[in-house]
This record gives sequence, structure tokens and C-alpha cells, in this order.
Amino acid sequence: MSLPDITQKDLKNLLRYYRGTGEFIWKETRGIRAIKGQRAGHQNKNGYWSLRVNLKLYLLHRLAFLYVTGELPKERVDHIDRNPGNNSWKNLRLVTHSENLRNAKLRKDNSSGIGGVYFDKSRKKWAARISISPNKPKNLGRFDTKELAIKARIEAQEKLNYSNCHGTKLNNPERLAPKQMNSSGTIGVSPNKMKNGKIIWKAYIGRDGKQVHLGYYATKNGAILARKEAEKNLNITERTSG
Repeated sequence: MSLPDITQKDLKNLLRYYRGTGEFIWKETRGIRAIKGQRAGHQNKNGYWSLRVNLKLYLLHRLAFLYVTGELPKERVDHIDRNPGNNSWKNLRLVTHSENLRNAKLRKDNSSGIGGVYFDKSRKKWAARISISPNKPKNLGRFDTKELAIKARIEAQEKLNYSNCHGTKLNNPERLAPKQMNSSGTIGVSPNKMKNGKIIWKAYIGRDGKQVHLGYYATKNGAILARKEAEKNLNITERTSG
């Protein structure tokens, strides 16, 4: 016999959810592992926070939806920045399985630094492909240079509404904080309006607490390419705090 789900009312009697940080805090002491004012839950080896309430185990990103909307979600819950420990409300969204696949981390066997871009050794050309739906890849063509293959991939991602974090290393510190998102849709790329009204694109990256200027470009894709190349060359490390 399955245990009944906790209700929003009971959840709010037990815990307070802070939308900005994503933390659940105990409102009353219930035992040595549930002390008033302390953070509730346990973070597992994969980075997800969970909590056992009334003998039933819940993932906290799902309880966040119950707390805010009154219902446990039937769909999948996606962490927009792909940091499973960041349960802030603006970092969570309901997605289908297909949409969830469009916000995946970079495969370990990827050698180009960009998801869906690889070197075809048999034809000695760079190739690009993208998944339209689960188990349905689409070839985007073969190219003389990696830059052209990346450009094709980026354009396809934009058309298919892929997440900005898709195909990047998990927990890239500059991609984790939702507040750093900008009008270009890509961290480290921003538009600049010239006196004549023309828009040029600036690329930059953070390193050792400082902003490194990567140059100005006529197109957004050019600036994105520069940014992604810098990420690969600098081998940006990862952190779990977000």
C-alpha cells in the first residue's frame, strides 16, 4: 500500500521555502535531524536535495512546486542552470522528456567542446548534428572548419529552443547563477549600440575574479563562438554552490 502524498497545508506547517535560495527550513523542532531554523533535507552524491516526510521520500525540487502551486508536478522538473542543488524558484521549470533532453550536459567523450559537433575522421571534416526529439538526430552537415560546424549547431539550437546551458560542462560557475543571464541569451555575450545605431556584439569571460574582454563582433554568433572557444581554452572549472 502506497503512502499518501503530503499536502501543501501540511508542508507549509512543517517547513518554510525560500524562493530566492531554494532552501527549505524547519519551522519547528521534530527531532535531532529536524531542528527549528536549520536547513531541511540531505544532498545526495548526484547533487539533488531530498527529504523524508511521514516515512515518504521526496525530492525537494518537487516539493518546491507543491509549496508554491499547491500540487506535486506530474511533469519532469528541470533545473535551468543544470545545477541539481540549486532549487531557487526561478531556476525550476516543468518540462517534457524531450524538453529535458535539450538541457543536457556535455558528453565526456566530446572532443570539440560543443555538444553535437565532432570531427568525422573518415571524411576529414567537421560535422554537426542535433536531436529533434528523443532518438531522432538530424545531421546539420559537414564543414571544412570547426567554427562553421559550431555555427550550424548554435543556429539549430536557437531554432529548436534548446537551453543556453545545453552541451556545456555541468556547474560552470558563470552559467549557474540565473541573475547573470542577459538579453543575448548567452552568458558572456552582450549587445552594444554604436552612435550610428548599429549593434555590435561584445564577448567576455570571467577569470580570477576579473572580466576578460574577448573582442567585438559584427554578429551574435561570432561573439558566441569566441566565448565558447574561451571556455574551452581556459578549461573553466566547476563548483557546486552556484
